[in-house]
Amino acid sequence: MERKKIITRAAARIGIIGVLLILAVRIAPLGWAVGGLYPTTLHGDAVTGVRRDTSLPRGDCSHCHAMHGAPGGMGDFALWMENTNQLCFTCHSGSSRRETYRGSIEYESSIHEDDFLVRWPGPEPPARMEPEAKGKCVNCHTPHGWGDLDGLIPSLLFKREESLCLGCHRLAGPAQKEIETQMAYQFTHQINSRQMAGRHTAGEEMIPSTFSLQGRHVECADCHNVHVHTGVLHIRGTNQASGILKGVSFVEADYGMMPDTFPTFQPRDETFNIQFEYQLCFKCHSYWAYGSFPPFLSSGGGQETDQSIEFNPNNESSHNVIQAPNLNGRGEFVNGWRWDARMHCSDCHGSDNERDPQGPHGSQLQFLLKASWNVTTGQSSEDTSGHLCFLCHDFITYAQDADNRNTGFSRNNGQDNLHGFHSRRENNVAGRPIACMDCHSKIPHGINRLALLVTRTDNARYLGGTVLLRESDVPNWGPSGNWDKSDCTVECH
Repeated sequence: MERKKIITRAAARIGIIGVLLILAVRIAPLGWAVGGLYPTTLHGDAVTGVRRDTSLPRGDCSHCHAMHGAPGGMGDFALWMENTNQLCFTCHSGSSRRETYRGSIEYESSIHEDDFLVRWPGPEPPARMEPEAKGKCVNCHTPHGWGDLDGLIPSLLFKREESLCLGCHRLAGPAQKEIETQMAYQFTHQINSRQMAGRHTAGEEMIPSTFSLQGRHVECADCHNVHVHTGVLHIRGTNQASGILKGVSFVEADYGMMPDTFPTFQPRDETFNIQFEYQLCFKCHSYWAYGSFPPFLSSGGGQETDQSIEFNPNNESSHNVIQAPNLNGRGEFVNGWRWDARMHCSDCHGSDNERDPQGPHGSQLQFLLKASWNVTTGQSSEDTSGHLCFLCHDFITYAQDADNRNTGFSRNNGQDNLHGFHSRRENNVAGRPIACMDCHSKIPHGINRLALLVTRTDNARYLGGTVLLRESDVPNWGPSGNWDKSDCTVECH
């Protein structure tokens, strides 16, 4: 009788355990190796899958697992060697086909391997708690594959696109740079757009149509290569790409000698090292991406213009994104800027909160600007010293009545500052003080005319204020430092 009771209790326990196992399988995420997804993954594919041991079929579990684990009991999960990145590097020591991953040596020099904070915080899958979790491949990848309601997640990742990145780069997340807050701002690069989900693919940088029309998108991986990039930020006064952009795809632009024209583009994948930040921006913000169909700006403000034409270094004037213009030393600057300094696109485009991480992730201001830029900028009746122009240009020189300031818009060989003089004059057409946009381009990238000046007959997208200059005046404009009242026949004179 006693023996029968023991057997009955044991059977009951087994039954409970069986039920729990069934429930665990039923409620587990779609990522378990048992059946299901693994045979469809890059590791499990019977034709192209993992093959550490040539005596075994491709994708066989025994390439990573041993029946009794590693010699000496060092391997978790019955792995044939210790559960560190060295296990992954057994096969992944060299670069991948697209070189998004450039091999173990370069990865070990990247910020995602080197930073002790890089460890998955959970909750799904659970947080990595082991002491050596820092920089592990399995902080982002699962070797058995992971799925969601849309099916298998690419690249053996356990989250899709920005959901993976924001797992760490979120508010109260472990990453040094918190990006999630910026992505909730009014104007962003729309990585959270459900409409764009799934459009990004490896190798797309060679095909312009992947950034155009129905293919147009932006994801974290379009600007960052997580296996390669470092934490080095860009240096003010240069246009060199920062370490944050290392290993990303881009396009090279060859301009020739003609102004106001398209360049010839050469797409470059991750096997090349980007040199200048604008090479990344042109991948989306030029005709290379959208051809004859410029998209409408997600941040509002109409149809996008072609930045590759605006920054053509043969144009008569531009901001110094590609090369320094010939200003002959003129101009008054602040915050360490000089007339001949080069620039990054992200010197103007980025968060309007200076405490946010660097980069054009999001802003509360239209066009992803760091500071306000509108028809009041430069008016003497308003304190616009914190506006975009005056992050680099001296506010007192350009928007206050200050003589003996070295600007191109002056007379008597630079002695009389005409910017300051006009700052206390009225725009008679608009019935308000003169502002920067009344004479200068609303899109201040570049234009094939002196000093980013616009006239009433220019394309409306470049006209922001109540423009005062006439096309007929252009031949009469004086040289820098020696303007005269007779050079302009605007409404004010």
